[in-house]
Amino acid sequence: MSGSGKTSKGLTLGIVAIGLFLAVALLMRPRGTTDIGDISSSTPQVASAPPALELTDPNAAASIAASEAGDDLPEAIRRYLAANIYPPTSGRLDEGAVDLLQPNRRYEKPKPVDDDSLTYIFTADRYFYTGEDIAAIWLEIFPGDGSIDVSIRRATATAEGADAETVNLKLNAQGNRWSTELPIAETFGNHHGTILLSVAFTYGRNREQIDEIRIFQTPEPPAQLTGTFYDQIVDGSLRTDIGVNVAVPGFYRFDANLYDANGKPIAFAVFKGELVAGHGNIPFDFFGKVLRDAGKPGPYSIGEIRGYRFLDAQHPDRERLPDHSPRYRTQAYTLSQFSDTVYTSPHKENMVSLMLEDEAAGRSLDLPDFASP
Repeated sequence: MSGSGKTSKGLTLGIVAIGLFLAVALLMRPRGTTDIGDISSSTPQVASAPPALELTDPNAAASIAASEAGDDLPEAIRRYLAANIYPPTSGRLDEGAVDLLQPNRRYEKPKPVDDDSLTYIFTADRYFYTGEDIAAIWLEIFPGDGSIDVSIRRATATAEGADAETVNLKLNAQGNRWSTELPIAETFGNHHGTILLSVAFTYGRNREQIDEIRIFQTPEPPAQLTGTFYDQIVDGSLRTDIGVNVAVPGFYRFDANLYDANGKPIAFAVFKGELVAGHGNIPFDFFGKVLRDAGKPGPYSIGEIRGYRFLDAQHPDRERLPDHSPRYRTQAYTLSQFSDTVYTSPHKENMVSLMLEDEAAGRSLDLPDFASP
């Protein structure tokens, strides 16, 4: 689909589904840049949704509103509307969303060796590092029945890419754990990208086990959060402005989590947009209906603020900001201060319009059955 407004009436459900997937997964970049140095009067643009199609059914918006209260629309359209009551940039958050609540967590688990005489884990304290960060790396052995002799044969770190360089690591033993610290910037200078960590150890009757993991380094963060914070209600949603100092202009993404007064996660918000160099704020809009549905009044706290600058058609494709640990506490808010209105947009209306056209033409709105024969 394009923004020309010309859409064939023969558009099939398969193309509609693909268009919906791409629209939800990606927010297109805004055309212009915002002067972040004057953000007090003009906040940075949030990346716009895909260009709106011309509505083929002028009553599509009314149909969306009517569908909230009745059964007048086909089941497939009601399912689509029910799945899109919030904008792509804000939604509900619960304790099961570990990837959002612990965004720099590693996921290595103990592994068995070939003869199952022991298990081990080779890991680091996180995945992303910036600036002068020091990586904590360790190998831990979990013997099976009884003790078993283990000896470290070699351990290395290799900066991958055009500036490839390998250094030896000295793992220090303490019980069944061997650990070291790697000052990445001191060791690899301005290397930007992945670093391969490798270990080889022997156990039992001189049997060898090899394992590898990767970490990621951004030597010079393109921006820094400044620690300033302001919150208010804008158009029925909670707007929180987080101070940032942008050193390198470009297209950025920032994410943040929202917690209730008891520290329970309830919402997330995303900012995407072009930023120019200077001091300013990153606006996070926690959608009003998300907070109403969570049923938790303020004050809230904002945490796990993280961000990166996109590098178009490059590898690596992003420059990370440092992890930000402090949480910000908002003012007290009542739920009635937030809008309970369902999210809508020209794109959402267009999708309903196209589905209605297919339904009127007798084309099925159900997904095809891809079950194996």
